[in-house]
Amino acid sequence: LEELRGYDGRDPSKPVYLALSGTVFDVSPGAEKFYGPGKSYSKFAGRDITRNTAMFSTKESDLDRFDYPEEKQKAVDKSYQRTYMRKYSPVGTLKPYAQRPIPPEEEDAS
Repeated sequence: LEELRGYDGRDPSKPVYLALSGTVFDVSPGAEKFYGPGKSYSKFAGRDITRNTAMFSTKESDLDRFDYPEEKQKAVDKSYQRTYMRKYSPVGTLKPYAQRPIPPEEEDAS
């Protein structure tokens, strides 16, 4: 996860990556419109967006989390197949990581 953060679009000599469902995607082709600095989804660059995708969320508190209600799996699968696998190249697999502890006030807000 720490290595992934180095591909957040701030260094123009590096590609822009994000992870979804354990797959790391090169989203550089979408950097100019979506993932580059100052763009609408720039906070997703260099991060695991699995929970954000499941919850249809752009919240910072949902980044780098892979927990979500089971009934949201269909949304994750749909986005994975229709958006990321179709538009972007998979470049690796995210190593398992321990989720950061979620403060109770964030958990209640989700």
